[in-house]
Amino acid sequence: MLSRYLLLPVVIILALPMSVFSEGDVLTMEQVQTILKTTRDFSGKNLSRMKLTGMDLSKSNFRNSDLRDARMRGTDLNGADLRGANLKDALLDGANLRGVDFTGANLYCVTFHKSDLSGAKLNMTDLTIAEFVEAIVAGADFEGANIAGADFKGTNMSTVKN
Repeated sequence: MLSRYLLLPVVIILALPMSVFSEGDVLTMEQVQTILKTTRDFSGKNLSRMKLTGMDLSKSNFRNSDLRDARMRGTDLNGADLRGANLKDALLDGANLRGVDFTGANLYCVTFHKSDLSGAKLNMTDLTIAEFVEAIVAGADFEGANIAGADFKGTNMSTVKN
């Protein structure tokens, strides 16, 4: 009678997809150039530690991409979609970031020295210890952003939305 109620242990193995941010999936510069010439869609791609200095990445889709430690000095990202992207420790000095949507992005320790963030959406971002030294932030929206320890030296904050 007891065996009638005996439950056998069941082992469930879940097949989880590999992270799009794994080290082996970093795009090559050739792949970046191909995407730029075709779809401009880098969503979910791993571009960590890439040197994208001075490139025209305007109107590109980087939604949920990994851009940790990326070097983008003087890069044109005008109108790009960076929602949910991870840019931790990235360098964006002197970049054109006009109208960029960073909503929900990880911008921890990012440098924006002398960058133009006019009209950028920085809603719900982590800007902890980010540097906006002499940046242009006219009309930028910081609603819900964590700016703990951020440096805005030489930046006029009187024209931001929130």
